[in-house]
Amino acid sequence: MLITYLGHAGLFIETKDCKIMCDPWQHKNPKFFNSWYVYPNNNDLDWNHYMESVDFLYVSHVHQDHLDKPFLKELISKNKNVKVILPDYRWCELKNLLTDIGFENFIIGQAACGETTLVTYVCETLDREREDSALLIDDGDKTFLNINDSKILPDHKEDIFKRFKSIDMMACQVSGASWHPNCYDYDDETMKEKCSLHRSRCHERFIKVKKDLNVKKSVITAGPPCFLDEGLDELNFYGDNASVFPDPWQIKQFDKEDDIYRVLPGDKFTYDSVTDRKNGINKKEFISSNIKKNLYNTKISSQKYNIVRNEFINWFNYILSNSTWLKKYIVGKFYLSIEGYESFRLDFRQGLVYVDDVSNKGVYYSITMPSKMFYELISEKETDWENAFLSCRCKFKRNPDTYNPWILGFFRNLKVKQLSDIKNSLGSDKIKDETMIVGGYEVARYCPHQNYDLKHHSSVDLKNKTITCLGHGWTWDLKSGNGVNTKCSLKCKEVKV
Repeated sequence: MLITYLGHAGLFIETKDCKIMCDPWQHKNPKFFNSWYVYPNNNDLDWNHYMESVDFLYVSHVHQDHLDKPFLKELISKNKNVKVILPDYRWCELKNLLTDIGFENFIIGQAACGETTLVTYVCETLDREREDSALLIDDGDKTFLNINDSKILPDHKEDIFKRFKSIDMMACQVSGASWHPNCYDYDDETMKEKCSLHRSRCHERFIKVKKDLNVKKSVITAGPPCFLDEGLDELNFYGDNASVFPDPWQIKQFDKEDDIYRVLPGDKFTYDSVTDRKNGINKKEFISSNIKKNLYNTKISSQKYNIVRNEFINWFNYILSNSTWLKKYIVGKFYLSIEGYESFRLDFRQGLVYVDDVSNKGVYYSITMPSKMFYELISEKETDWENAFLSCRCKFKRNPDTYNPWILGFFRNLKVKQLSDIKNSLGSDKIKDETMIVGGYEVARYCPHQNYDLKHHSSVDLKNKTITCLGHGWTWDLKSGNGVNTKCSLKCKEVKV
């Protein structure tokens, strides 16, 4: 099995039976409202060769840094025979997007070509409002697991060991891909502390997956991007600043083993031959020579604004009026402010949208958005606003300062049908009630934050009597169930074992 690194999450995998391209993204096609660029630059690769010779295309999920529409349109125009291996998702969003681009030949779940087997794993279903995936390739000799930036679930681990016994190589992310905390209203000291904690958790999750799956060799992929807009330069991690986008070269401070490799676009490797690019490239020099001013004009005219204003109110009135059950989960005042224009209050209790001045008092959540972004989201009827948030061009404030998955779940699924499906999937109390035994304590099995399975995604410190969810680092006291670093409690009680 010969693997070529294409940059970011992109991989080109050649077995004796077929060629597979994963998550291709070109540097010349910036994503998330012109804020993300592939780092290092991969424009010089022989993209025509990869497009013309590929047999299978794998796109892990719908995020723009994995689904590069301009490149995929060019790919299907040059290679009509390419087959798309697609995870068995609940919704057809990814398939519909690829169909609109021009792809027709889909294989769901897994595929076989000669001695080569391709198996997809649907990940992060515990979120209930987001889906991601991983791909495992077995060529009859070696196994290669492409996790990209997903999270392997317990049943995947069991299936992998049942089928393949071990993992020879793995490609996985160590960088963050989030607008928190960088886009939130924190003072400098708090921002730096939160960013440092976020980076540590990313590294810890990477190391845990590597050990849990008994991976022999690991290659760091899927980020980070670089930010070439002058106004976003602070998001680039230079080693000591507040950013959640660390380079692969920071992983060595967490894991000193020699089985972790860093690669550059165009590098080719096999299990027996892979070179660790220890020094990478000079990031400051690269960015300083490429940085530009105002890569995204954030303002629009009042005429354009007025075109979408009423459309937004009517659209969101419809969604809110048909999703009033969200009032149980999204409380307090919720604001969407459009830069240079006005602020809207989304009333989840009444199911209404109306103009209101932002009040940073009591329980509230506010999002401030550039007017051009607002115009594009509304005029294109975009039902997943996560791509807008990932641009890091929005600003956020909240009180209390705790994560509410329902807010993101709402903006990821701006369709009444999808929101209803989420409601139904969470209607059971089974997850809330299930427990497990940990060192003499009966503990809730699922994290109250995002329902991570603590049986497989936690770190237990019996000396200090604490348990930590590895999803986002929330820690609880095993004796009382009180949060150590969160106001949220966890069901815990001492038992005789």
